[in-house]
Amino acid sequence: MNAYGGAYSAAPQTLTLAANTPTQVALASTMPGSGMTNTPANSVTVTEAGTYELSYNAILSPASNGQLTLSVRQNGTDIPSTPITRTTTPAGVDVFSGDAIVTLAANDVLDLAVTSIAAETVTMGNGVNAMLTVKRLD
Repeated sequence: MNAYGGAYSAAPQTLTLAANTPTQVALASTMPGSGMTNTPANSVTVTEAGTYELSYNAILSPASNGQLTLSVRQNGTDIPSTPITRTTTPAGVDVFSGDAIVTLAANDVLDLAVTSIAAETVTMGNGVNAMLTVKRLD
């Protein structure tokens, strides 16, 4: 069975990050899909077990020097092959982009989260600023 779907953000958002605490990225807009849902909000839920390709990205502008990590989470836990960590500078624009192939169970919920090593404020500007797409491979 073909299965695909995704969610993205096209609205500016500000994330207030606590140190070492993942913060979910809002993904309020949904993509066409089959075999997936966007419930709960800001996520993609697969309805059947299988091997899936994940593509994800975010454009982040931190307020201070630091270190940010973008991850895809499976049921609230980082998928080990997805964290992307960058050292950031104030008012810079950092593009985080990755792909992974993972095995998922039926009803697994996927979302994007940002983590900082210190308290931080991160802005995401106009236009598409975060995206998560999911495609079943088998």
